[in-house]
Amino acid sequence: MRAFTLIEIMVVVLIIGLLVGLVGINVIRYFERAKEKTARAQLTMIEQALELYRLENGRYPTTEEGIAILVKNGYLKARQVPKDPWGSDYYYLSDGNVYTLKSSGPDRAPGTQDDVSLEGSGAVAGESLQY
Repeated sequence: MRAFTLIEIMVVVLIIGLLVGLVGINVIRYFERAKEKTARAQLTMIEQALELYRLENGRYPTTEEGIAILVKNGYLKARQVPKDPWGSDYYYLSDGNVYTLKSSGPDRAPGTQDDVSLEGSGAVAGESLQY
């Protein structure tokens, strides 16, 4: 009977390790892209509720009212405002005329490069909120 040598076993373990490493990296990237797509879908849902609120009330909810008023008044069909896929609250600022709505992204810090937002969320081109 012939057994495997230590070198043969090490080569097989090395090849398996490389394959697991390559596949693992791609799976992690896939999950991050899926979370970003989920955040964009939730932002779209909230944005549609904001537009319906504006049509019925003549303005967007203010920052003080927040997007929780969308749940309270039945514009969002949920028991509470959804959290983003990373477990943080969505960032919402509004003076009643324009609004900013975004997720702080994987690092959970607003105003960084990985923030997820929808282009043109409530603001007309060239407008910005000053606080």
